[in-house]
Amino acid sequence: MNDRPAPAVSIVIPAFNERECLPVVLDEIAQAMDGRSYEVVVVDDGSTDGTGEWLDARAARDPHLVVLHLVRNAGQSAAFHAGFHRARAPIVVTLDADGQ
Repeated sequence: MNDRPAPAVSIVIPAFNERECLPVVLDEIAQAMDGRSYEVVVVDDGSTDGTGEWLDARAARDPHLVVLHLVRNAGQSAAFHAGFHRARAPIVVTLDADGQ
């Protein structure tokens, strides 16, 4: 973990092969949360389309983004479980990777 204070809100997003949707979703979250204390925990659920690699590159320049990688596709429930376990905020919000 890191030594930064816990954010006010954790947004947990499971993602499986969502490379095309995630840039828009993460940009919209950043715009909506501007000035607020938050983290976005994206759980890559064994994607095969470059989602994980793209997320790692984005996380290198986005201090709000936390990326978890599941070794294989385990399903949405397992991805949420991993994300909830990692979330640091007292308020946890869930969102689909396609923004729905």
